[in-house]
Amino acid sequence: MKLIDTHSHLYEPEFDDDREAAVARAREAGVAALLLPAIDTASDRRLFDLCRSHPEYCFPMIGLHPTSVNDNPAWREELARVTVEQALRHPQWHMGAKITIDSSTLVNKGFEVIEAHWLFGTPADRIAVVMHPQSIVHSMVEFEDGAIKAQLGSPDMRMPISFALMFPDRAKRPGERFSFLEHPQLSFAEVDGDKFPALGIAYECLRRGGTAACTMNAANEVAVAAFLDRKCAWLDIVRTIEHALQRASFVARPSLDDFAEADAEARALAAEFLNVGQPEGIPAR
Repeated sequence: MKLIDTHSHLYEPEFDDDREAAVARAREAGVAALLLPAIDTASDRRLFDLCRSHPEYCFPMIGLHPTSVNDNPAWREELARVTVEQALRHPQWHMGAKITIDSSTLVNKGFEVIEAHWLFGTPADRIAVVMHPQSIVHSMVEFEDGAIKAQLGSPDMRMPISFALMFPDRAKRPGERFSFLEHPQLSFAEVDGDKFPALGIAYECLRRGGTAACTMNAANEVAVAAFLDRKCAWLDIVRTIEHALQRASFVARPSLDDFAEADAEARALAAEFLNVGQPEGIPAR
């Protein structure tokens, strides 16, 4: 199993600037367990929990958000009118503003796909995302023999956090237990790429490699900050990402300095597109 988090403190110049080399050196050093605390999303933590054997396919699961546009034929008009308050009203999870907005656009799920590739060495065409409104099934892996293992539980971030802190042990959490009788239906659906193009953009960044994902991340941070400040529309978040990716420089085999330059360039492009100043900080996740 390959594990590496390019956004963590473990990705430093002591590793080669080449990310593939960093992954290889981490694998050779046998530091998979040590890297676990750097896995900063519930889906990746749960995939790690499932991937004790080598999976043939990985299926990160997502809950639909915003729910109001699921079956609405006028969804384009609905999305054009999404307010900050609506986007922050996640139906299942209680999180910080930045991560909640990223969940509403599916940018966050796109980043989790990229992270799954780097953490588990899984190619893009073997990572699938499906809609799951109940947010009970968090991740699944399919093995070569066709067997599927799933990680289920209540949508509670305390579970993945405690797992990362206490690995390989598990926290003892007395109290109410999950009841399947209270959740008799689990439904799944394909992601609508027209409604949520950010997921496809993330897949393209993963396939392209280089500085593409860095550009996407930086442009997204500027756009989300602008949206939370009510300086742009919800749909402008993905438009900003597309604008930056179309105009930014691209380095196929970047060094750490190249990533820093790509980040700065993307932020400038995003701020110019939105006609806003670059934010001083990033909203809390």
